[in-house]
Amino acid sequence: MVRLLAFLFCGAICGCAQSSDSVRRFARLTNQEWTAVQRGEVIAKTLETNQKRELAVAGVARIQVSRGCFLEKFRDIETFKKSPLVLQIGKFSTPVNARNLARLTLDAKDANALRDCEVGSCSVKVPLKVVLRLANRAESLGMAYSMVANSVFREELVSYIQRYFSEGDPALIEYRNKDNPVRLSAEFHSMLTGWAELNELAPEFCDFLIQSPQQVLPKVEEFLYWSKESFGLKPVISVTHVSIDQLPDQAWIASKQIYSRHYYDTSLAITLVADDPTELARGSSIYLAYVNRSRIDLLGGIFGAFKRHLVRGRLEDGMRKNLRETVTKLESSCESGTSVSQIGRQ
Repeated sequence: MVRLLAFLFCGAICGCAQSSDSVRRFARLTNQEWTAVQRGEVIAKTLETNQKRELAVAGVARIQVSRGCFLEKFRDIETFKKSPLVLQIGKFSTPVNARNLARLTLDAKDANALRDCEVGSCSVKVPLKVVLRLANRAESLGMAYSMVANSVFREELVSYIQRYFSEGDPALIEYRNKDNPVRLSAEFHSMLTGWAELNELAPEFCDFLIQSPQQVLPKVEEFLYWSKESFGLKPVISVTHVSIDQLPDQAWIASKQIYSRHYYDTSLAITLVADDPTELARGSSIYLAYVNRSRIDLLGGIFGAFKRHLVRGRLEDGMRKNLRETVTKLESSCESGTSVSQIGRQ
């Protein structure tokens, strides 16, 4: 009996030790960075990628909360992402319906920009049917144009999301705002298949993401939300599909951007929440690794490399700041039982 108990106890400890090692490998931490995380420091760093348009940033922290409390707060995404930078946000119902987007409004400049949009030439990214439905209607609609544009945009966005859940990634949007179309399904597929750490550490979850939402994993929970966030010179409206896969000693969370009105060609954030093996008995500490990979249209062209250099430093600073706020708010809210604000913007 003693040997059996020792074996079971060792198995639990070893499993969590491997889980925390996954955090280190997933975020590509050096020995020095991992030691800093263990003693309570927040680490933020940009990661090298093989795609010129792609930027990757990682953030890692040790947080004195349970995995259960973290996930409980995260599921309440409208509160979790609350910040002055998040102008509007809402969680979709199941099934998705038009009421879910009733509060969503286009920025006035974006609504006006639609007046001049043509296929292959548009300053905003919208479903193709939005452009076709509004074509040559600005003069006849007059003052009502902005109201109609908002209505058409919401209708077509809901229709797009419904097709996505019915057909899977083949239904993902193709951005036609420039001469060269961008197929979101192809962008996601190349990003996922080329993500070595994710394929190595969570192969089943990675396969699920490639085939989602047509492939079903019973243990994976999912939800969808939209947001309008202040980003750069223009507010960004986006739609994100969240998938959560819980394992005995860790949880993987994918935040897959299936639509963005500006800047992003594609974006995928993966969060790894691993139990701290030193707090196994109490379950009161976790390691959090957050890696965001985004392909950004502004990084193309002749000045792409220069813009990439400028953005990298800002990404690290933003990640570090958001993660520090996350640690403070999570530890406070999980202790008191109140709500928590953001983990950082997707």
